[in-house]
Amino acid sequence: MAVLRKQVKPNDFYSYKVSIDGKDLSNVVAGFDVYQDIFSPTWSANLMITDSINIQTKENISIGVPVIIEIESDAQKPCMGIHKKIFNFILHSISDKTLVKKDFYVYNMKLISMPQITDFKKRVSKSYKSKKAEQIVSDVVTSKLSGSIEEQDSTEGVYDVIIPNLSPLSTIAYVTKYAKKAGKESDFLFYQSDINKYKFKSLETMFNDNAGADFKLIHKEINYRKSKGKEDEDVFQKLQKYSFITQLDGLRNLASGFFGSQTIAHDIINKKIIENKYSYSQYSPNDLINKPFKGSAFNDAEKSAISYMTLHPNMTSASKSFHETHSTWRGSRVSSILKLDTNRMMVEIAGSICWWKNLGKMIKVDLPSQESDNPQDKYYTGQYVIMAIKHAIMGNDYTITMELGKKRLNQQLT
Repeated sequence: MAVLRKQVKPNDFYSYKVSIDGKDLSNVVAGFDVYQDIFSPTWSANLMITDSINIQTKENISIGVPVIIEIESDAQKPCMGIHKKIFNFILHSISDKTLVKKDFYVYNMKLISMPQITDFKKRVSKSYKSKKAEQIVSDVVTSKLSGSIEEQDSTEGVYDVIIPNLSPLSTIAYVTKYAKKAGKESDFLFYQSDINKYKFKSLETMFNDNAGADFKLIHKEINYRKSKGKEDEDVFQKLQKYSFITQLDGLRNLASGFFGSQTIAHDIINKKIIENKYSYSQYSPNDLINKPFKGSAFNDAEKSAISYMTLHPNMTSASKSFHETHSTWRGSRVSSILKLDTNRMMVEIAGSICWWKNLGKMIKVDLPSQESDNPQDKYYTGQYVIMAIKHAIMGNDYTITMELGKKRLNQQLT
C-alpha cells in the first residue's frame, strides 16, 4: 500500500496503489480518474504518468497488460463499512507523451474493463423463444462475458427474437431498448456494478433505490472537525460546488420526441401502414404531476418526431417479436431517456471510495433558493439519480464528481 497522504480537502486520509502488469508503480502515477456510468456497460480509467527513468521500456509496459487500482479511504455516511475498492482494468492505449524537460516525460495510460475488449472478439448468433428481456440479457452476460447479473428488474412480456451475429454488448443494448416495465414504460439501462457484475434496471426503480444521502450546498469554509477531534460525519454529503449542465430545451426536446412522437410502420406481409402515437407521460402519470413546463405550447406534439420501421408480423409462432410491439416502447424509450436529461447537474464532494457502490441509486439534493423568504429551492431540490461517478486523485487531492439526473420537478410549477 502506498504511504497515506494527507488531503488538502477535508477527506481525512486516503491511500492508493497502482499495479501495472503485476508491478507496484504507484510512485510514477501523478494522478488518475476512474469512471462509472449508467449509460456505459463497462468502467474505464485514465492514468497520468510522470516518467524520468524510462519506466515504460524498463518494465516492458505495453498495451494489453493488466492494471489494478486500489483505493482505500475512511468510510463515511451513507456507506459505512466500505473502506476499500479494487478496480481491474486492461491497458489499451498510451497517448499524449510529452517531453517536459530533459529525460522527463508525462503521458496518459487509458484503461478499460476486460469485458469491453471481450466484446470485440465474440458474437451472439442465437434464436431466443418465449423469453423475457432480462432472461436474454442474463444469458448473454453469462455465456459471452463470463459475468453475472447482480440486480435486475422484471420486464413485461415474452418475445421471440433472432440475434444476427451481434457482439455481446450490442446484443444487450438491442434488447435493453425494447425492455418494458408493467405499464408499458420503456426505460431500462444496463451497466457495470462491480468486477464482472452488472445491473439491468428501470429508471423508475432507480428513483426508489435510496442511497440514504442528503446533499447540501456549502457557501463558506467549514470547520470539518467537531470538538474533541471527532469527525464531521456529514462532510461527505456537503457539496463543494454544483452546476446544471443541461436544462430543458423546449425546441430541442420537441424535435427529439420528449413531448410526443409518432411511429409509422410498414407491415410488409399484410401490405398496410400502421401509425402509433406517443404523448408525454402516456405510460407514467407521475411525470405529468410535476412536469418541468407549463401551458399548452407543447401539447399535441406527436408529429414533431416521426420514425419509420418495417414490421414482419407472425414471423414467430410462440410469441411476438420486438418489432411487433413497437407501439409500446419506441416513443416511451426516447421520452424516458430525455426526461433524465431534463435537469442534469454536476456536483463535487470530498472523496471517499465508498461512493462507488451507489451508482444508479437515488440521492436527495437540497439546493438554496434565490427567494429571500424561502431558504430552499422548492422546484429543483429533491430526488436525483446518480448517473455517473468520477473518482479523481491528483497529488494530495481526492475528489468525487457525480453527474445527477432529475426526471421530474420536486413540486409542480406555479
